[in-house]
Amino acid sequence: AFARIEKDLGRKINEAYAEFELEPVAAASLGQVYRARLHTGEEVAVKVQRPNLEAIIKGDLGILRKVAAFAERFPQLNENADWSGMLREFDVTIHEEMDYEAEGHNAERFRESFKNWANIHVPTIYWDFTTSKVLTMEFIHGTKVTDLEEQERLGVSPAKVNRLLIKTYLKQLLEDGFFHADPHPGNLLVMPDGRLAFFDFGMVGRITPELQSKMIDAFFHV
Repeated sequence: AFARIEKDLGRKINEAYAEFELEPVAAASLGQVYRARLHTGEEVAVKVQRPNLEAIIKGDLGILRKVAAFAERFPQLNENADWSGMLREFDVTIHEEMDYEAEGHNAERFRESFKNWANIHVPTIYWDFTTSKVLTMEFIHGTKVTDLEEQERLGVSPAKVNRLLIKTYLKQLLEDGFFHADPHPGNLLVMPDGRLAFFDFGMVGRITPELQSKMIDAFFHV
């Protein structure tokens, strides 16, 4: 991971960061995250992509295409699933997730959408320390949205957090046409002051105005 950071940023770890923890604070299939501090004092999260990822994904997709082609020979396996279609979607999505610069731009677009919402926070991206395979952003302290006991201990109402989350998605889907497409508890934190923080924008969705109009009609019908 350190070799990847130094290669991508073109400088030594200690030249880019004043402090850098040796153990990752989070790890997932595409990369892992370290806590660090910039020389200017900001506490940051540094997300580093795993080595040889593109080759591994390419190999996996080749295997999955063979599985999908085999499955399509049996009509009963395809009654409720378009395996090839899902695989094409996965191929596009996984390559979007592998581009950390695109993720940074997605975060900034999301922040702009919610700039007038004081209760929504999107971490700052530090572009001088970001490439397609290394992403440096503001480190967020907070509680998982699913940890109701900790929220109540902090004096934050889980019901209010829930309503806020629903409102943000109605805005994303019906107004912005741009939404965070991976809202699992690891990507959403309730900050100590009650703000809701969104991060990990590797997977986003876009909705055409035509589809938005249909969705709004559907909501009114409901």
